[in-house]
Amino acid sequence: MRLPFLIAGCLSIAAAGAHGVVGHYETYRPFMALAMARQVKIGLAAEWHAMTVFLLLSAVALFWAGLTRSPAYRPLGFFIGLTFLAFAAVGAWHSYYWFADLLVLPQWLLLAAIGFLAFFAEV
Repeated sequence: MRLPFLIAGCLSIAAAGAHGVVGHYETYRPFMALAMARQVKIGLAAEWHAMTVFLLLSAVALFWAGLTRSPAYRPLGFFIGLTFLAFAAVGAWHSYYWFADLLVLPQWLLLAAIGFLAFFAEV
């Protein structure tokens, strides 16, 4: 059993819950109420829900990596960890660039924690 992967999986489920429930009411619904082209709204809806699905599927993969005896957990941890670190970098960049404050969009901290746990689980 690889504890860092299991912790990252739990955090990914928490992130999916926060994104799917809290974010739905605080961000998604108000944004969808704005006057904008229908295509933009549909694109946003698709990407929003795709991120939730990614977080859930990543949690499943991270749990598998934590429990398997297969050597396939190494590249899985590398790629999932790298993806989460990239998402965290994008979030941190936008928070700092647009607001000059890294904590205006704090979700990047959770994404970074998942990324570090997955990426460095076996280092």
